[in-house]
Amino acid sequence: MSGGAAYVLSKEALRRFMTTAFHNSTLCPRAQKFGIEDFYMGVCLQNVGVHLADARFALSAADNKPKFMPLDLHTYMSTDNATQLSEWLLTMTPYAVESGLNCCSNYSIAFHYTSPWRMYMYEFFIYHFRAFGVQHHAKSLPAKLSLAEVTRLFPSNYSDYGKPLVDLDARNRPDNF
Repeated sequence: MSGGAAYVLSKEALRRFMTTAFHNSTLCPRAQKFGIEDFYMGVCLQNVGVHLADARFALSAADNKPKFMPLDLHTYMSTDNATQLSEWLLTMTPYAVESGLNCCSNYSIAFHYTSPWRMYMYEFFIYHFRAFGVQHHAKSLPAKLSLAEVTRLFPSNYSDYGKPLVDLDARNRPDNF
């Protein structure tokens, strides 16, 4: 789980986090020193039965690119990203990390490490800029998925919550965890 840019929680996931995990240090361990909040959030949510979903598969098979990007857009758009992409990203991403114009989903949700001025620039180009001669068609959101479709697209092998699925005390971990 890489949440630096953002993550999305359902109402039920947030309810479980706040009512069951947040005040339970067994289910939701606190960082020892400098915490990696997205990692710990993933542990807490897994331990209360929240199934993680890969946003790459949230839309049709035609758009199976990542929607939450743990680096800034400029890094992904660079055609010479061999020196720019972090080793941790290449190691921890279970699929090929692409660069250039084919890097990201047309329905990307968030990019990490984006400066405020760049956010304003993105907002301008997405919502206000209209290139002369280019037709702009408003697209509607896809239909909601049924429970059967969600189960098929996002299979999970997590058991019922009540005991920790991820026991951090049993692992050797760096000091900053």
